[in-house]
Amino acid sequence: FLLLFMVLLTFFFSLSGFVKVNTSLAFYYLLVIKYGWSEIRIKRIRWALFLVPILIGLAFAFASIPYNEPLALWCNNAASYWPEIPMIVTIGLATIVMGIVC
Repeated sequence: FLLLFMVLLTFFFSLSGFVKVNTSLAFYYLLVIKYGWSEIRIKRIRWALFLVPILIGLAFAFASIPYNEPLALWCNNAASYWPEIPMIVTIGLATIVMGIVC
């Protein structure tokens, strides 16, 4: 139970969670600014803009459980490559989407 709590805590307070939400915000800007979606149309898919980043983040958080090691009061991902993959993908996706908006 403690490991599960620490993984969820790590997800919600890590940069990974914020980056995924910012990627969702980039898609919102793309739809509203570039493609001219109305608020009514956005309201139909708003659940996806909130739910998809959270589910992706939780999937990565649970997939990283075998690589987590305790580090004082926090969990540390001890894998050499695993922590960077979600960050690279989400930052790259947000950059591409915002490049399309501009």
